[in-house]
Amino acid sequence: MAQVFNLIFIFYVSIKLAEDVTAMTMTGEPEDVSGCNSNPCQNGGLCQETDENYMCICPPKQQGEYCEKHVLLNCDYVTCPNGGTCVETAESFKCVCPPGYTGPYCDMPS
Repeated sequence: MAQVFNLIFIFYVSIKLAEDVTAMTMTGEPEDVSGCNSNPCQNGGLCQETDENYMCICPPKQQGEYCEKHVLLNCDYVTCPNGGTCVETAESFKCVCPPGYTGPYCDMPS
């Protein structure tokens, strides 16, 4: 009879404790149930917890909610006005500006 009482008591205490914890593993340790737990970010994106859920911080050349979209940042899609020349770099592109112009796209008089 004492064993049955102990089992019922342990079960009751476990239920009461579980009410205060979002999730428990079988070992009784708290389980990580955050949005980042499932590794939702793709292509090297870093998952950042927020008050509501999570957000993905994307590396260069990636965008989208899960960093799933590749950003085309190369000279095929960029025009450097005012006689600027587009040069591709390891991460993106760069406009080499002629004398008299400056800025990332050679669009500002110097």
